[in-house]
Amino acid sequence: MLVDEATRSAAREALEEFDARRAAFLAGLELVIYNVLQTSTIQRHVPEHLIARASSVVTLGSLAAAPLGMGLAGPAAQVFGSGPVLAAGAVLATLITVTALFVPSVWQIQDGPREDRQPEPAEPAQTDVDGATVASEA
Repeated sequence: MLVDEATRSAAREALEEFDARRAAFLAGLELVIYNVLQTSTIQRHVPEHLIARASSVVTLGSLAAAPLGMGLAGPAAQVFGSGPVLAAGAVLATLITVTALFVPSVWQIQDGPREDRQPEPAEPAQTDVDGATVASEA
């Protein structure tokens, strides 16, 4: 039984599409793991009034690294081919994620001391008849 070239080409395309879907699913899963751990860590360990700043710094780092990776991917794909570069990126992302998950302090986030707790209210100042503050006697 002979299979014509069109059938082989269609089967190859279907396999590549399946691999792309599986890779996209795994990449999405990795992002979910990262986002949950990163957001939980920021909310538990950063004082409430600094959460927006900390989140913006993390986002800036991510956005600054993306063009760097894109700039390196093109020349690497020319040298090694796009398939091996994509596969290496997927393997590297998977290894980094799995390695991070083996560190207990990463997935067992402990509540740390919070610096944003409000201090106890001070005693009201003593004032005289004219409204001037009177020194308190200790």
